[in-house]
Amino acid sequence: AVNFVFQHLPLAAVVDERVFCVHGGIPRYRGGPDNRMALLSDPEFPRFNSVMSQPTDNEERARFREMALDLVWSDPALAEEEPTLDQWGFGPNVGRDSEDILIYGEKAIDQFLREHKFDVIIRAHEAKQAGVRL
Repeated sequence: AVNFVFQHLPLAAVVDERVFCVHGGIPRYRGGPDNRMALLSDPEFPRFNSVMSQPTDNEERARFREMALDLVWSDPALAEEEPTLDQWGFGPNVGRDSEDILIYGEKAIDQFLREHKFDVIIRAHEAKQAGVRL
């Protein structure tokens, strides 16, 4: 029943065109035109029972599902993980149970903020001792 409710919640929100709010992290980038926000804004963005990859997905549906996975489960990289990230600032999250889940570093964050004209990303995925970490 809970997953049914989650299917109808937004994956992310933009506040005042400057703040990107998300549960997990930013969607991965692989070079070329950056259409991540256009995909996320697509009214045809499907609802999923699971964000984990499915062998029956066609290429388009797989890209939407991958984006949903990133928005829900990806984590920021630790400072010591930064050198292991790819040229766009993404890498495998070895702390998770799936090879599909990524970490993202400073390069990925800076590019995402700059490309989409955001000032800040607010994420809610992990509890912090003092309630917040900047």
